[in-house]
Amino acid sequence: MDKVGASTTVPVQAQAQTERRELAKIRESAREFEAIFLETMLKTMRDSIQKSGLIDGGNAEAMYQSMLDSEYAKQMAAQDMTGIAGNIEKQLLASAGYKTDTASLRTQKLQAMAGYQAVSKGKIP
Repeated sequence: MDKVGASTTVPVQAQAQTERRELAKIRESAREFEAIFLETMLKTMRDSIQKSGLIDGGNAEAMYQSMLDSEYAKQMAAQDMTGIAGNIEKQLLASAGYKTDTASLRTQKLQAMAGYQAVSKGKIP
């Protein structure tokens, strides 16, 4: 009986590790999309302001301003200020077959694969 439990936990553990990587990739992709969206928004906002010509810095200012906007967007996305990444992540998880209405997405999928006993006994890290 122990041999059966031991042989099934290794593939389940490997599956859990693969699933954690998959969830991390989805989260990172959603965050990157939010950063791109915010960068585009910041650039559009800056372009809407008329320049006076008095203290404009020319091409160098435009280049550094673009880099600054990019960093601002990355920082805003990392702090989950808008919630865009969270909504995108939910959509990606739903399209990948995860149930997004509960707290533990990983547990649900593993319960379906390994059965409730393996998950409830804590054999999966």
